[in-house]
Amino acid sequence: MLRENADSVEKMLETVGGMRQVARADAVFGEPKVAGDKTLIPVAVVSNTYGLGFGRGPSSAEKPDQPATGGSGGGAGGKVSVRPVAIVEITPQETRVKEITDVTRLALASFVMIAWNVFWVSRTLKAIFGERNVKRET
Repeated sequence: MLRENADSVEKMLETVGGMRQVARADAVFGEPKVAGDKTLIPVAVVSNTYGLGFGRGPSSAEKPDQPATGGSGGGAGGKVSVRPVAIVEITPQETRVKEITDVTRLALASFVMIAWNVFWVSRTLKAIFGERNVKRET
């Protein structure tokens, strides 16, 4: 059983090692493309996250009259993301970096900021004027 656990750990570490190979400089700076007298180089942000976990302890018995047996387990998971952020444009006259704007992130940030402002304005108005209990005569 110990050998099986060691093999499982080794396989998980190999998987994590494969994920680390993605975060290289050539993943950040793409292959240069030549168009006329311009050379364009894509630039990206590469991020990866991963984790491992292992545990050991008694497992419950399948039937109430049987004793519990030992158990162990483990797991691994991860995420790799690549997001384009700029293009380097090289010409005989100059070299420029053109930023790529992520409109989805910009719109989301705007909505969050608007919600935040509405919350604080309403809270401030309640603090200034208080909550008035207006009773209507009927």
